Amino acid sequence: MIKEGFIICENEYKEGFLNNLNGIYNYTFLTINELFKKLTFEVSKEGILKASLKFILKPEIIKNYINYLNYIDLFYDHPKLNYLKDIYDYLLKENMIIFDNNYKKYLKTRPITFLGYPKNNNNKYILSILDKEGYEYEFIESKKLDNIKRDVYVFNDIVDESRYVFNSIKKLLDNNISIENIKIVNYSNEYDFIFHRLENYYKIPINFNACKNILSTPISKCLLELVDKYDDYYKVIDELKKKFDNSLYFKRIISIINSYHLYNYDPKLTKDILIMELKNTKFDKTTYEDGIMLINLASPSIKDNDIVFVLGFNQGYVPPIYDDTDYLTDDILSKMNLDTSIDKNLEIENVIINNLNLNINYQISYKLNSPFNTYLKSSLVEDLDYKEIISNNTFGINESEDKIIYSNALDDYFKYGVIDELIKDKIYDVNYSSYDNKFKGINKDILDKYLPKTINLSYSALSNYSKCSFKYLLSNILKLDEFETNLSAHLGTYAHEILDLSYNEDFNYDNAKEKAIEKVLEKNKKELSNKEKFFLDSMDIIINKVIEFNNEHESNITKVKREFKIEIPYDNNKLIFKGFIDKLLIEENNKTYITIIDYKTGSDTISLDNIEDGFNLQLPTYIFMLKKSNEFDDFSIVGFYLNKISPKNYPNFILEGYTNSDEEINIHLDGFTYDKTDYVKSLKRNQDGSYNRYAKIISDEEMDLLAKAVEDYMLKTYENIRLGEFKINPKLIDGKSKSCDYCSFSDVCFKTEKDKVYLEKKNFLEDGE
Repeated sequence: MIKEGFIICENEYKEGFLNNLNGIYNYTFLTINELFKKLTFEVSKEGILKASLKFILKPEIIKNYINYLNYIDLFYDHPKLNYLKDIYDYLLKENMIIFDNNYKKYLKTRPITFLGYPKNNNNKYILSILDKEGYEYEFIESKKLDNIKRDVYVFNDIVDESRYVFNSIKKLLDNNISIENIKIVNYSNEYDFIFHRLENYYKIPINFNACKNILSTPISKCLLELVDKYDDYYKVIDELKKKFDNSLYFKRIISIINSYHLYNYDPKLTKDILIMELKNTKFDKTTYEDGIMLINLASPSIKDNDIVFVLGFNQGYVPPIYDDTDYLTDDILSKMNLDTSIDKNLEIENVIINNLNLNINYQISYKLNSPFNTYLKSSLVEDLDYKEIISNNTFGINESEDKIIYSNALDDYFKYGVIDELIKDKIYDVNYSSYDNKFKGINKDILDKYLPKTINLSYSALSNYSKCSFKYLLSNILKLDEFETNLSAHLGTYAHEILDLSYNEDFNYDNAKEKAIEKVLEKNKKELSNKEKFFLDSMDIIINKVIEFNNEHESNITKVKREFKIEIPYDNNKLIFKGFIDKLLIEENNKTYITIIDYKTGSDTISLDNIEDGFNLQLPTYIFMLKKSNEFDDFSIVGFYLNKISPKNYPNFILEGYTNSDEEINIHLDGFTYDKTDYVKSLKRNQDGSYNRYAKIISDEEMDLLAKAVEDYMLKTYENIRLGEFKINPKLIDGKSKSCDYCSFSDVCFKTEKDKVYLEKKNFLEDGE
């Protein structure tokens, strides 16, 4: 019997030890790593933050470096070790190193027993500390056992191997074997998909490990936004509490903040620590009292009557392989008389071999393929002289799974002419080839869950719906496409910001450039590449020329509105249309005359085709917004234009768009006479006073019709959204695709030829005449 006192073992051994214990005993359990920290020191969590800021390193890297500091007595003169010594000295100076002298005294009050650990170099160093300071201890190594010859089942792929495990477990349970006596070892996340499916089919509960972290949750995203926004953690917490007080993870986040004493720091400096901790904070997992445990083969918690399924007995997985890639490489570790990667590989192999030689019912298997990889059998198969048994699918255990196997056999038959015995027997009618992966609509209860009380529509939302209502569902309701910045987006943000600031009285290009870059960085969430910086700098000559162009043609303008924002409510605020107009040029002269201008750094074209179908709505949307706005009482729209500011347009940034046909109104457009203007493209008059055939002219009445068409389409779209109309219906106009090119959802929509909607090209003005 092991002496009462301290037992040093891994947690898995602790469980096995307690299971075999009869009676009441006074034991205190520690892992060997916990004992090591008690005998030497620990670094506080705040120390990780301080060292990260001091040495300008990611917290994850600092944590890795700190793991070596406990061996500081073994350091010698080497650049890497000297750097670690600098970190140690800094943490010591900052009182971030914790020496637990009281616990060291407590350890001397009772004997210490090491259970299940090998006497490797790392452990010998710990024992030398115990010897030096006079502790009572004993070291019980696992006895080397004789090799047990075992069978190994070989499967072609990961699915077959997983089916074998579930079929075997089902048979065991049917034969009244307790689920408590069934274990699975060597499980990895590559089995997740198939195991979760089979768990559902077979109704066999598995206690999966929590694997997904909370970094992508709304509360985590909000937290990271708030630390960028505020300079005080109390403000961060107050804002977070208002929005997420009832969140399951609010208390965990507060615990992280408290454990690092983050309230003593500028929140912006602590963002990396938060990201690291949020990555390490897992979603709560479901644990079944009668669920099958997933355990580690290197340190199993196994009873004598357990049946243990050993998955993935493949090279590189059993045993795992340590590479010489750590900060302290093997040559340094060897001089310090600590375990090298070679030592670790030998050690873990010996531990696994010893565990495999325990008198336990192991069911061992390996696979040769998975959808993303190929595998070799473990070298232990031959080293231990295991017998390999080629295995196939077991049939007749689970009907749902059987039908999948049968369908796979039919696939092979129709694709490759392979005739399986299953096909000959015609066991199941699986309605082969009848599956229709077409989107069937969305359940009202589910729709109500995802639809907000107030639906916000904008030009871009209407554009998505017009291209394909299924795209709108995925993008605007389910939010499945995250915005990704690219060079084109950077250039647009950069140019818009400087042009916006150019209207300030104290405008200075260098100051505006600095603010524009800050805006780009804010959206990009990361540093710009040299290529991106080069193209931003290259835009300066273009933007300066646009500013000159604006100054030259806006002499009669009394007011300029930039980023004109409007929100238009409908249906008792259940619908709100939102939009921005880049620039409004306003001339106030007895009456108000407004020119609409939208900056474009891309290659957009001016068109009023298929407005009623929801296409080319952007400029008409601006007319609609102005007419709905309460800001202007009596006004006329002079025209609506794109101001293209790409290199292709340099040095002539003439406006492209539609001009009011009323001579009393368009005269307020700078420089427009009965001849021509260098302000708007193709806006000319013929000698008889008529407009040139290339001039884009529009009347007030036609603009009213445009605004009405926008409103009608918007309200129709809103009604369809409320009704759950999200069909896959990509549009083609005169045979040209307007929907599917560059669509980020092309891999999930499963469109067919029948889904396509063919439209004829219809010019709004010509149809209206």
